[in-house]
Amino acid sequence: MSRPAWFLALAAGAMILLSAVALVTSWAYLSSGRSAEEPEYGTWYLDVERYNQGVHGGTDCALCHTEVISAEEHPNPDNLTKSATDLFDYEACANCHPQEHEYYLLGVHAEILSGTLQSESEYPAPTCGHCHDPHYRRVLSRLEVIDAQVDICGQCHPLETESYLEDYHGKTAVNLDYENSASCADCHGSHQALALDQPEEALRACRKCHPDSSAKMAGYIVHVEETPSPAPDEEYRREFILFFFVQLFFVALTAGVLLFFYGHTFLWLLRSLHEKLRRP
Repeated sequence: MSRPAWFLALAAGAMILLSAVALVTSWAYLSSGRSAEEPEYGTWYLDVERYNQGVHGGTDCALCHTEVISAEEHPNPDNLTKSATDLFDYEACANCHPQEHEYYLLGVHAEILSGTLQSESEYPAPTCGHCHDPHYRRVLSRLEVIDAQVDICGQCHPLETESYLEDYHGKTAVNLDYENSASCADCHGSHQALALDQPEEALRACRKCHPDSSAKMAGYIVHVEETPSPAPDEEYRREFILFFFVQLFFVALTAGVLLFFYGHTFLWLLRSLHEKLRRP
């Protein structure tokens, strides 16, 4: 005994509605993530109450701002229109953080600042103050550290951050709160920033979480640019084009399956309605 047409129409409508709700809900959740609370960098204003609550709270200002003691005029009017973050002499950080400062000098950021390495980015290489807010920084949880890295690194590396958030590591860390997932610093280093353009560097990074990693596994591309046009990275140009067509195939396959499914259901409803109207 065939079901009435109105029942079939209601069932199809409910399926379509549930599919749409599930799709929108999944997209909203995966794109939400968490946003780290980061204070404004580069300003001259200091909230003393917030400063005392941070990791440097109670530290004498003169330990870091040695130039203030010797300055004939403070504040210097010529500096008030400039970024405090850019003007600060970060050699002072080495007094309390010698190991971190030594590691920083071995990384690509220091090489760019010294002029020994050219950068294609429109932003200058970061120093301590661009990544660490010295006044209001507090002790963060592992997940908060990951969020902060996404926000901070994303300012100079937006394409890499976008591809990281589309990768397994980024989705599990940012969207699923899996704190053991790899962050930017887990792969590239926190102070000795590495480009990982050498196979042995990439293999060492993978083996931090995957001790049995092989050289083939270390060739896994995290920062994929899905584009049919020639990629700016000559080394991965062929892979990027291949990724684009693979993604295009699966998008077309998914759309085709859904179109066939809903089209078949719609034609089935029309036939059922037609048969019902033909009955005396």
